[in-house]
Amino acid sequence: MNRFINILSTLLLLAGFILGGCYKDLGNYQYAPVNELRIDTFPYGMTVFQYDTIRLTPKVTATIDKVATDDTARFGYRWVLGTPDSSATGTEYQQLATTFNLNAKVVVGAGVYGLYFEIKDKQTKQVFMRHMNKVTVASSTYEGWLVLSDISGNARLDMINYVNGKSMFTSDILSGSPDLPKPLKGPRKICYYPTSNYNTIPSPAWVDAKGNQMAGGKEYIYLSTDQGSWKLRSDALITQWAWNTWKEFLIPPADSASFSPGFIGAGEIPANVNYIHVYDGKGNFYQRGPLNYFVTAKANHMAGGDDFRAAPFIGRAYSSAANDYAAMFDMDLKRFVRLASSGVCVALTNPANPLFDFNNVGMDLVWMKTMSTLLNTYAIMKDPAGDMWLLVFDVRSTVTQNVKMKLDFPDIKNAKYFTIDKNYGTLYYATDSKVYAVHKDYAGCYLLLDVGARKISWIDQHTFTNYAKRYNGDPASGTNTTNLEPFMANWLGVATYNPADPDHSGKLNFYFSKSFQTEQAVLVPKDEYSGFGKIVSVTYRERAQ
Repeated sequence: MNRFINILSTLLLLAGFILGGCYKDLGNYQYAPVNELRIDTFPYGMTVFQYDTIRLTPKVTATIDKVATDDTARFGYRWVLGTPDSSATGTEYQQLATTFNLNAKVVVGAGVYGLYFEIKDKQTKQVFMRHMNKVTVASSTYEGWLVLSDISGNARLDMINYVNGKSMFTSDILSGSPDLPKPLKGPRKICYYPTSNYNTIPSPAWVDAKGNQMAGGKEYIYLSTDQGSWKLRSDALITQWAWNTWKEFLIPPADSASFSPGFIGAGEIPANVNYIHVYDGKGNFYQRGPLNYFVTAKANHMAGGDDFRAAPFIGRAYSSAANDYAAMFDMDLKRFVRLASSGVCVALTNPANPLFDFNNVGMDLVWMKTMSTLLNTYAIMKDPAGDMWLLVFDVRSTVTQNVKMKLDFPDIKNAKYFTIDKNYGTLYYATDSKVYAVHKDYAGCYLLLDVGARKISWIDQHTFTNYAKRYNGDPASGTNTTNLEPFMANWLGVATYNPADPDHSGKLNFYFSKSFQTEQAVLVPKDEYSGFGKIVSVTYRERAQ
């Protein structure tokens, strides 16, 4: 019986469909209009610098439900930098914010992007979007001074970037590398080294704005801290944990987990065209050759002998004859040795009528720098009595000795910082608050600068690769070497801070220093920049010609 009723019901239902097809639909249906959110058109395009803040306030209206469109209880928001092509919305490079108003730092590489703003109605589940197809992210790290500061013991990297002949300040660059320790403690050194070799081995190779690996760039940038050292990508100055320096060793050092090198490079000069070095802070140097890793064998090793404990200085001339040779100092035997291109050291043979014994100096090394424009290595020494000495010599080819000079000058025993003028050979030394000038060939000592209650934390006259004496931020800057003053390559940099507020009072001043012999090395103020913490290291990110 049940089976019969089911069959009858099916037949009646089928008949209803057939008959219904013969009549017009007379039903009374009501369609509810959809509540839409309309986002006003964004500007066609905009330009923002890397690490700068992009700000937008969207204008959004609802077609029916007049609710506040910035109501986070009802709506969700999302701002994204992606591909300029709105049809390829799956490619996302940075999520900027999840708020109604956009106020976010841009950390992607330089390039052209699309900006996407998305609103989701949590009640209706509808999603609305507006696209801007040309957001140009310009490099804020293109060229200029890289400044590493100590902020309450933490590292902060800033940059004075030169754009179209004007300077702009880019702050806290390391925030673009989220996997670094936060906070990153113990800033030591920032080093920029252009070389003749492509930066392809080991990573990171040079990449384009979207992260695609390219043929390579001929430069290396390293950051050293108490918590480790990293290579920075040369275009956006970002890094990641995988680019820790110990991973650049062919065989990782034994203490790789806590490897914190004191610095990487070639001393206070640009890298030699073939070699860079890493100093581990424990008396060991490792040398890296062209297109190679840092080798595990130590450079502080005597040929046919043992390792020695090296002082943290490499006296290597850059771009000069026989530049494969560098000076190193054995802290235990108090001797200078020569590091050859083979990666091991040999004893130095004293010249005829030596001014001092290379193999038994009898003093401790305080500071050393090779100034290639003067073709000499300058070494500040301290004898057992606490007196200071200047030794000047050359180990590049024919070994020579130029000067042994006692530095019997005001405040010299309180000196903390030293550098050499590449033009006149003036030796600058600085105490906590004063900068003095002396010269190996002329009598006298001149007080150049007194910063009063402020304290000095760094001085140097930077050695540039392009046009050592006439670099001014423009690689095509002409050939005038008579008037040196306009060129920043000839300026002395002095960093100071207020000890009552070291985290916010850092200043970086540049001066042109005149001839010691004729004008008493008088300092002429050139540029001043503020907004730093206690500055501990400064280098210059150059641009190739």
